[in-house]
Amino acid sequence: MEPSSNGRGSHVKEPTKELFMARYRIAFAAMLALTAIPLAALAGGWAMASFDQVPAEFEAGSTYELEYTILQHGETPVDVGNSQVVIVDATGSKTAFDAVALGQPGRYSVSIAFPEAGSWDWEVTMGPFASHQMGTIDVRKAPIESAGAESLTRWMLPVALLLVIGLMGIQVAELANGRRIAVRGQGQPVRAD
Repeated sequence: MEPSSNGRGSHVKEPTKELFMARYRIAFAAMLALTAIPLAALAGGWAMASFDQVPAEFEAGSTYELEYTILQHGETPVDVGNSQVVIVDATGSKTAFDAVALGQPGRYSVSIAFPEAGSWDWEVTMGPFASHQMGTIDVRKAPIESAGAESLTRWMLPVALLLVIGLMGIQVAELANGRRIAVRGQGQPVRAD
């Protein structure tokens, strides 16, 4: 008996290159098969949202009425049941706005409002399809409300009116006092020096 490489007296055959390659092909085929199952389930299962019009600028606190179409494969309008527009602030906090189906295939309407200025990500959820990322929106601060200016005017006008009446009263009092002095001065004889 020939001595073996393992020292126990039995002969162990080293795997050949062909055997190694055969095992490799089997493992690779199994991996492809496992990958193909989820891909087959998703085949034809993507969609996108397309807004009719998006404002050039968004302002914090304002409400925007938007309409959009969900297109399967980017072409065919498709009803998906529930759809929402979701906005995400810089901290990752999400706010969802439920859309309403418009009665035409794939057509939806939604009212959204950004509560504060800043950068917001937004997306459209589309029922069984993956959400469609719409990118990032920069929302600007709302201008100072005209209602604040109106309330300022409401209390400033009466105060200004009272101030004018008070100044007129002072002028009348000084004018009356000046006449009394002038009248007293007329009753005294004028000295000639």
